[in-house]
Amino acid sequence: MSWVPLEANPDVMNKYIAKLGVETSKLSFQEIIALEEWGMPLDRPCYAVLLLYPLSPKYREHGKKVDDDMVKKKIKSSSDVFFMKQFVGNACGTIGIMHSLVNVGLQHGAISRNKTTTTDEETTGIKDIPKEKTEKTTKTTPTSLVGIFNEDSFFPQFFKHTEGMNATAIGEAMLPSKTDNRKADGSDTNSSEAKLQGLLEKVTGAHEASANEGQSAVTEEVMKTQDHFIAFVLGPRPKVMEKDGIIDFDSFTNNGGVSSTTNSSSDSSNAASSSSSDSTSKEISSEKNQMCIYELDGRRDQPVPHAFSSEKTFLLDCAKVIKKFMQVDPTQIRFSMLALCGPPSSTT
Repeated sequence: MSWVPLEANPDVMNKYIAKLGVETSKLSFQEIIALEEWGMPLDRPCYAVLLLYPLSPKYREHGKKVDDDMVKKKIKSSSDVFFMKQFVGNACGTIGIMHSLVNVGLQHGAISRNKTTTTDEETTGIKDIPKEKTEKTTKTTPTSLVGIFNEDSFFPQFFKHTEGMNATAIGEAMLPSKTDNRKADGSDTNSSEAKLQGLLEKVTGAHEASANEGQSAVTEEVMKTQDHFIAFVLGPRPKVMEKDGIIDFDSFTNNGGVSSTTNSSSDSSNAASSSSSDSTSKEISSEKNQMCIYELDGRRDQPVPHAFSSEKTFLLDCAKVIKKFMQVDPTQIRFSMLALCGPPSSTT
C-alpha cells in the first residue's frame, strides 16, 4: 500500500494540517531556506522541524549503526515522546507531521494524557539521569499552546484512540481495517475501531488532496521516490543505563553517531566535525538545558536522542544537528526543511 508523496512545500503542508483541524493562525509551517541564521524563521517560536532528505545507502547504513549503538549503550528514549512506526509507503510526510503535532500538543498542553504509563525503570531497569547530573538544569515551563487544535481535529483524537499502544501498533492503526465493523443494520460492532477507521479515512483523504496540490505531477518516478521525511522535536531527557557509576549518554552523543550541539560557529565544516571538542564535552556534561532534541523516523524502532536543548534555542540547536546529519553522505544535495512555528514574536 502506497500513498502519493507529499512535497516539502509550506503552503501545501499548511492547507493539509488545516484540513485536519489545526488553527494555522496559531501554528504553521515556515520554510527554512538555509541553516544559517539569515535563512531561518528566528522571528517566531519554533516547536518542530521537518527534514526531507534522499535516503541513500549511506543514510541507511548510518541509521543501522545508530540503532545498534543505542542498543549497545542501552539508550532509551523517554516514554513521554510520542512515536509511531511507518507501514504505508510514501506516508513519511504524514508520519512526520503527526510526530511533530502530537508531540507539540503533548508538550504544550494542547493534548492531554489520560493513562498512566509504566516507567522505563520499572520495565527495563533503565534509570533517569541521576540528580547530580541534572542539578545544573534550568527549570522552565513550556509555552502554552492550548487552542491550536479545533474540536474535531485529527491529532488529539488519534492520540486518544492509540494512547498506551506501542509504536508498532500505532503505525498499524494507519492501515485499513481487515474486518467489517458494521452489523447488517449498519451500526458499529466496535465503536472504538470504527472511530479509528473514520480518523484514518479523514487523514487519507486529506493527504491525497494535499499531495495532488503540489507542484510536481504524480508520475511513476515520483511514486518510487527515495526521498524521506523525518521530524525533530523537543522532549524529556532520554533514559540511560548506569553501569559502574558511568552514564553512557554523554559518550553516545559525542562519539556514537548521534550528533551533539557545540558552541562553535554555524559554519557547516565546524558543525560536521566528527571529533569531540572540549567545548562540546563541557556543554554536554554541564547540561544547562532541560530538554533533548529527538529525531523521529517511522522506519526506526524508537526516537533517536541527539542533543540537549531548550525551547528558546531549539531551532538553532536543531540546525547544528541537521548540518552534521547532512555530512553522513556529502554526495547528496537535495535537502528541504520546514519549521513548525507560532506567530511572529511581535504579535504574540
